[in-house]
Amino acid sequence: LASMYPNDFDAIIAGAPPDIRSRVHAARLVLHRIVHRTAGSYIPPEKYPAVHQAVMNACDLKDGVKDGIIENPPACRFDPKVLQCADADGPSCLTAEQVETARALYSDIKHPKTGQVLYSPLLQPGSELLWGALAGPQPFSNASETFKYLVAQDQAWDPARFDAATDVARMDAAAKVLNTAGDNLKPFF
Repeated sequence: LASMYPNDFDAIIAGAPPDIRSRVHAARLVLHRIVHRTAGSYIPPEKYPAVHQAVMNACDLKDGVKDGIIENPPACRFDPKVLQCADADGPSCLTAEQVETARALYSDIKHPKTGQVLYSPLLQPGSELLWGALAGPQPFSNASETFKYLVAQDQAWDPARFDAATDVARMDAAAKVLNTAGDNLKPFF
C-alpha cells in the first residue's frame, strides 16, 4: 500500500515483507509436485512427529536453552538422512525417497528448467508438525484454486496436471492481478 499510496502513511511497522502472490502460489504447486513426484516420495503425517523430534534434538539447544523452540530456524542444519530407515519402512524413519522429500521441503523452490530460485524455503526446521498444509495429500487450496480459475480458467483442471516447466510462467502472467506488492518506496521515504 505504501508503494501505491505513499502519502497515506506517516510511518510503517512491518513484520514481514510482502511477496509476489502469483510466485508464492506457483512455488506451492511446485512443492506439491516435488512431494508427490513418485508413489514413495510422499511423507505421511504419521511420520511428522518423528521428524519434528529429530529436528528439535538437533537444533533446540543452538540458542543455549532447551525450550522446544528453534530460535533461528534457517541456522538449523538438520539433515533428514539421520532418520533414514535401516531396515523396513516404519513410522519413526524415512525411506530414501522420503529423505529427499524432507530435504526439498527445507530448500529453495527452484524452476525445473532454469534452476532459478522461484521462492525461498516455504517450510523451516521446526515446522514439521504442520507439513500437511503444504506437503499433504492435496495442494494448498489457495494455490490450486488460483491456478484453476485464474490461470487455466478450467473448473475441471487437476493439480496433477501442473507442469512447473511451463506453468510457473503462466501463473506469473495470468495472476499479475494478485501482485499488489510494490518495491518502489522512494515516494514514501
